[in-house]
Amino acid sequence: DVLLNNLGENPATGVSATINSDDVYITINQATSTYNNVPGGGSASNQTDYEITVSEDCPDGHVVSFEMNITSNENSWVLYFTIELNAPNINFSSLYVDDGDDGILDPGETADIYVSFQNEGGSDANNTIGEISESDPYVTLNSTTYNFGTFNSGSIMTAVYNVSVTGTAPIGHVAEVSAEINADLNYINFTEFVLQIGFAYTNEGFESGDFENLEWEMSGSADWVISTDAIEGMYCAKSGTISHNQNSDLSVTLDIIENGEISFYRKVSSESNYDYLEFYINGVLQNEWAGIIGWGQVIFPVQQGTVTFRWSYDKDGSVSTGSDCAWIDDIIFPAGGGSANMGFVEGNVTLDGGTGNIEDVNITAGSNLTYPDLNGDYILPLPAGTYDVIASLDGYETATENNVQITPNQTVTINFVLTYLQAPENLVASVISNDVTLEWDITTLRTIATSKGKLNMGNVSLENRVELEESNSAQTTRSLTGFRVYRNNHQITQIHDPSQTSYNDDGLDSGDYSYYVTAMYDDNNESLPSNTAEITVVLDPPTNLTVELIEPYIILNWDAPSAERSLTDYRVYRNGSPIADVTETTYTDGDLPIGIYTYFVTGLYGEYESAATNEVTIELTEADDPLIPSHTALTGNYPNPFNPETVISFSILEGLVNTNISIYNVKGQMVRTLINT
Repeated sequence: DVLLNNLGENPATGVSATINSDDVYITINQATSTYNNVPGGGSASNQTDYEITVSEDCPDGHVVSFEMNITSNENSWVLYFTIELNAPNINFSSLYVDDGDDGILDPGETADIYVSFQNEGGSDANNTIGEISESDPYVTLNSTTYNFGTFNSGSIMTAVYNVSVTGTAPIGHVAEVSAEINADLNYINFTEFVLQIGFAYTNEGFESGDFENLEWEMSGSADWVISTDAIEGMYCAKSGTISHNQNSDLSVTLDIIENGEISFYRKVSSESNYDYLEFYINGVLQNEWAGIIGWGQVIFPVQQGTVTFRWSYDKDGSVSTGSDCAWIDDIIFPAGGGSANMGFVEGNVTLDGGTGNIEDVNITAGSNLTYPDLNGDYILPLPAGTYDVIASLDGYETATENNVQITPNQTVTINFVLTYLQAPENLVASVISNDVTLEWDITTLRTIATSKGKLNMGNVSLENRVELEESNSAQTTRSLTGFRVYRNNHQITQIHDPSQTSYNDDGLDSGDYSYYVTAMYDDNNESLPSNTAEITVVLDPPTNLTVELIEPYIILNWDAPSAERSLTDYRVYRNGSPIADVTETTYTDGDLPIGIYTYFVTGLYGEYESAATNEVTIELTEADDPLIPSHTALTGNYPNPFNPETVISFSILEGLVNTNISIYNVKGQMVRTLINT
C-alpha cells in the first residue's frame, strides 16, 4: 500500500496516482491506481495494487527511488518516495571439527566438519543448497552437498560434511575449501573456508552474541559488552562504560603450539593523546590508540606457549570525547590446541493434530536454525553458551525450553510436542451499503495432557516438557483468548472476548475486500487463518436526476439510493464542480447568468462518495435570464455551514425602494448591512 495524506482542509476528489522509476533493478508492471476521495485532514490507500518485478541480481539493501504523479478533480501533485529491496547474502561463519577426540583434523583422520553459514541479507533464501569443493592433494571430501531448505534472514545454519586427510599430510598444512550457495530465483554466492591439518586456529568474531565462545575474563571498573557496531557479521565487543581514572579490561589465555601472529580489528572514539585502547601480550604493551579511529586491522607476532591476550580501555583524570569507548572484532589467534567449543541439541518433534508438515518446523536457539527430517528428528550444533531452544510452526503452539546450557562436546536431548491450534471456520461476510458483517465458528478445544520430565545426558540435566500417555499427567486446557481479523492481509482489529464470533467493519469505501480470521491462544499463539471471505462494497448512488426551470430557479430532484444505510448527505455538482451538500433529495439553484449548465449528484457515505447519477443539462436563454429579476427573493447561501466565507444569493425587483438586507449573529446582533435603499 502507498498511503496518501491530505494535509489540507478540503477533500480531494477523484484521486488517482501513477508511479515511475528509472532504476535498473525493477520493472513496473502496474503503475496506476485509484484512491477515490481523500478527505481533508485524512488519508487513503490505493484501491488496486501497484505491481513491480525485482531483478534477480538486485543486491541486498538496494534503495529504489520512485516519482509519484497524483491528480484529482481539484489539483495535481508530484511526490517522491523510496523502497529498500532485500536479497539473501549467505556467507561462511565458523567451522567445527568433530573427530571424536581433540577437535583437530590430524593426518590419517576421517571426521565430520560442521560448517556454519549466516544469511546476512534482509531476505529469506528458499530451497537453499550448500555445495563444497577443493583441489587439495591431502584432503578428500566424502560428502559435498547439504540441503538447508529455507535459510531465514539473519539466521545461522550449520551444514555437516565428511572429510578424510591422508596420512602423508604435513603438520600445519592448510587446505582451501570453496563453498557455493544456491537458492531459488537464481541466487548464487561463493564463499570459502580453510581446513588446518594438525593444529587449529581459534577465531573470535563474537557472533554467538556473548562471551561464551572462549574463556574470556573481565576486570577493571566495568565489563566489556556485546555491540552491534561490527566490522563483520552482526556483533563485536565494546569496552564498558567508565569514568575518569578507570579502566575496562578483556582478556583470554590460550595454549599456542607454535610461533605465529594474532590479528584483530579495532575502533576507538576517545580523547586524543589521553584515553587509550591498549593491547598487551603476557602483560607487555604492544600498541595503544586514542582519538577518533575507524575500523582497521592490526597484526602482532606471538611466541608459542601459554599466552594471555588483554585489551584495556584506560581513561586519564579528566575530559571525555566522542563515544568514550573502544571496539574489537574478528580476532584470529595463532595456532593452538583443539579447544573444541561446539555442543549439540538433538531430539524429536511430534505434531499433535492438524495437517502441518513436520519438516517445516523451525528449531531455533538465538540466531541458529535447523529443521527436523521426515521422521521429526533434528540436530542443532551450537557454540558453547546458554540458549532458549524454541520449536515453532505456523498454526501450532510454540514450545520453548529456557536456559539450556550447551557445553563443548556434549549433547542435550530435547523432544518437542507441538499442539495444533484450532482455527476459526465457516467465515461468512455480508454487506449492506458500505458496512460489512463477518461471522465465523470455532470448535471446542481439546484437553491436552502434559507433564514435566527430566532428561539426562552425561553430566547434562534439564527440565523438559514432554507429552505423556501414562496416568497421573497434569490436565491443562489451552486457553482461547480471542481473535484477530484481517482485511486484505492487514490486521484491522484484535478481539479479546473469545465468545465473540462476529465483527462489523463499517464505513468502507467502494471496492473489493478479502477477509480472514485467526484464533489467539494464551494471547501469543496464533492459529492458521480461517477460510477467506470476499466481498464487494458498492456505494449505491442516487438515481433518476431531473431538472426543472422555474424562473429564476433551476430545481433538481432525484431518488434516494436503494440501500441508503450509512448515507449522510448528497453532493450536487454543476459543470463538474461541487456546489452544495444537502440531506434532502432536492436542490434549488439560482442567480445564474445566461449559459448551458450540466448537473449530477453523488451520495456521501461518511468520508466516501458514490458514483454519480445521470447527468442533466439545461440552457438559460436571454428570456430566462435571472440577472433581471422579476421579483424580490432571498434564495439562501452556499456553503452552509461555512468557514470562513459564504455566498448569499438574492434578487431585488428593479425599481424597488426601502429594501434592507442585514446579517445578524446568533445573539440577534447585526454584524453587517448588505443592502439599504
